Amino acid sequence: MTTKIERYSVDEYQLLVKQGGVITLNPGTTGSVVISGNLTVYGSSTNISSQDLEIEDNTILLNKGETGPGVSLVTAGLIIDRGTLPDAQLFFDESKEWLDSQNSLTDSTGAFVLSNTSGDLVGIFTNNISTNNNDQSFIQTDGRIDEKICQAHTIDPILMGIRVSGKLGSGSDIKQSYVIFEKNAIMPLRNEVEEIFNDLLFIARLNVEFELNNYQIIGDIIEEETKIKE
Repeated sequence: MTTKIERYSVDEYQLLVKQGGVITLNPGTTGSVVISGNLTVYGSSTNISSQDLEIEDNTILLNKGETGPGVSLVTAGLIIDRGTLPDAQLFFDESKEWLDSQNSLTDSTGAFVLSNTSGDLVGIFTNNISTNNNDQSFIQTDGRIDEKICQAHTIDPILMGIRVSGKLGSGSDIKQSYVIFEKNAIMPLRNEVEEIFNDLLFIARLNVEFELNNYQIIGDIIEEETKIKE
């Protein structure tokens, strides 16, 4: 291999062509163009048509020169050409809000978004994520909360449509639960309501008695009736 070196004792060397012209460095299909120093490219776009692009640096800086508090253009990221399908995008979006669980659930802005150019979100494929049985702890905690709420209102969870361990939720279970609920919760309240209404009727000097009929389950429906007896 022969080497030819041309030296110019100047601080700057320029190769100019007419406006809109093209400068081509052509080492052939198997040759290379080597730049020993830094490479600075000006212009509105840089097109690389090589099949493989290898970068030794471990970081890539996008949106260089930003002077505002965040990305002034709202988004910055990568776009993947998918041919006839909408292009895939990995963007950092300044407009997205989220709760920072590591900072007392404070509101934060700016998040990564996987989507396509049609605006549809794109999923992430990953291996199974181990929960260390925390999902079961959540289920158990959620169940205990349901039980405490029902207990505070003196109502059987099965009447609220909450699955109870050891019960199938059949019609007989519902009826039995309702009978217990009616005796312990409904009847005392019903008696109190009847007393209030009857006191009002007595004050109004109306010779009638107000009474709430018993609740009944007819099929899958709980029906309620009221009447005034002469």
